[in-house]
Amino acid sequence: MRVRGRQLAEAFLELETREGLNVNLLQIYRSAYWNKSSGLVRLYPNIKDVLTELYHSGIKLGIVTQKNWVLDLDGVSVGASKELEDLGIINLFSTGVGFENVVRYKPDPEGVLLALNTLGSNPANSIVIGDSPFDIEAGNAAGCLTCHAIWG
Repeated sequence: MRVRGRQLAEAFLELETREGLNVNLLQIYRSAYWNKSSGLVRLYPNIKDVLTELYHSGIKLGIVTQKNWVLDLDGVSVGASKELEDLGIINLFSTGVGFENVVRYKPDPEGVLLALNTLGSNPANSIVIGDSPFDIEAGNAAGCLTCHAIWG
């Protein structure tokens, strides 16, 4: 089963149903992922430089992610915002939209439109860069230009 770019709760429920499991794979995954050692998430070479240059050029940056932006996991604050903080780039982004901020997930444009609204940005003058087809579909549906980043 391919889950990249899909909403994880939906994908794990589908897997549990198909395999006849009742183990709460989402909670197991979240616990394993968010309790990982610091430093396992790294930026690709030169990405911080590019983001910094865009930021200093006055370009507003936002993130729309399928991860939780902020999540309390067993009394510890984790989430995409914490990962960006650990990477030293959180200050470069003016907004972040996570799993908990939307009702409809990518490829629905809801998250992209929320980020654009928060930034006060016009979709026609905005670009969505994503690493999954769902990111590109969401950007296109929001009326943005899109760029598919094929990482690694």
